[in-house]
Amino acid sequence: MKELLKKEVLLSMHPTAPLFLALSAMLLIPNYPYYFIFFYTALAVFFICLNGRENKDVFYTMTLPIAKKDVVAARMTFVILLETAQCLLAVPFAVIRQMMPIPGNQVGMDANIALFGVDATKESLLYKGSRSDSIMIASINMDTGDIKLVSVYRDTYLNTGTDSYQKCNAAYSYGGAEQAVKMLNMNLDMDITNFVTVGYKGLSEVIDGLGGIYIDVDSEEIKHINNYQIGIAEVLKCDYTPVTETGMQLLNGLQATAYCRIRYTAGNDFKRAARQREVIQAIEDQAKKADYATLSKVFNSAIDDIYTSLDSKDILDLLGNISNYRIVDEGGFPEETMRDT
Repeated sequence: MKELLKKEVLLSMHPTAPLFLALSAMLLIPNYPYYFIFFYTALAVFFICLNGRENKDVFYTMTLPIAKKDVVAARMTFVILLETAQCLLAVPFAVIRQMMPIPGNQVGMDANIALFGVDATKESLLYKGSRSDSIMIASINMDTGDIKLVSVYRDTYLNTGTDSYQKCNAAYSYGGAEQAVKMLNMNLDMDITNFVTVGYKGLSEVIDGLGGIYIDVDSEEIKHINNYQIGIAEVLKCDYTPVTETGMQLLNGLQATAYCRIRYTAGNDFKRAARQREVIQAIEDQAKKADYATLSKVFNSAIDDIYTSLDSKDILDLLGNISNYRIVDEGGFPEETMRDT
C-alpha cells in the first residue's frame, strides 16, 4: 500500500493539486464561503483521474502483479488524504478570519434599514396593530461609516402595500413591520429588508441606559413634554419628572420619549420628525461616550422591548465599532418643494 500511495503522488497527482490546497488561504477574503474550498479539492481529484488516463497510469497499474482491490484502496486513500490535508490547511485560515476585524460590507454599498417608532400601549402592539408615527430610513455606508437619516412623514399619502392609498403610518397597523417595509419599497423604489421598531418602553430603556441625552428645550416645548409624559407614564406604569426649565439639558428616557411626541408647535409634524431625528443624533453622541460593556448592558436590557429583523450578533458588532459611524446628513420626505401642505 505504501508503494502504491507513493506512485499516486509521483505519477498520478496533477501539478495543480498543491495549488488547490494552497487556495485554503482564500478563506481570509471577507464573506468568502467556507464550503467553497472543498470544491477545489474535488477539482483536484478530477484532474488526478484525468491525468491518470492521459499518462497511461491506469494501464500501467493494471499490469502490476497486485490485486485490483489494492489499486482501488490506494486511490481512495489518496483522495481521503488530500481532503484531510485541505481541511487541516483551512483551519488556521478560518481561525484567523474570525479574529480579523472585518466589516460586514466590503464593497461600500449602502445598507438601508427602516426605523419605526410606534405608539404601542401594550407589548403585542409592537408587532402589529399600532400606527408608526415615526418612520425613518437609515442609509449606512458600511465602508465609510457615513449615515444618512431620512424621515418619511406619517401623513404622507402613499400606497400602503396593498394597492390602498392612505396615510403611510397605517401600513404598520395593518401588517406590522413587514407591510410597512413593503410600503417603503413600493413607493420609494427601494429594496429594504431590515427594520428596527421601538415603542415607549424600548426607547426609554435605551436612553436611560446611556445616562440620558442632551436636548435643547425651548419654552414652547416644555408644557408639551410634561403633558406627553403623563400619558406615557400611565402606559409604562411609572413616575415622571417634569421638565421645568429651557435650554440644553440632560433628559431621561421618559422625558426624551415625550419630546419625540411633540407635534402641536410651529412646524407641526415636520418639526416633530425633526425632533425625532435630533433624539437619534443625541443617542449616537451618548453611545460614543460609553464603553462596550455599557453598550452591551443597554442592548441586553432593552432588546426584549425592541422588534427587529437584525441578528443580535450583528447589532453587538456594530456597537463594538460605533466610533466608526456618524450621522452626516438628515432630512425628510417629501421635501418641502413636493408638499401640498
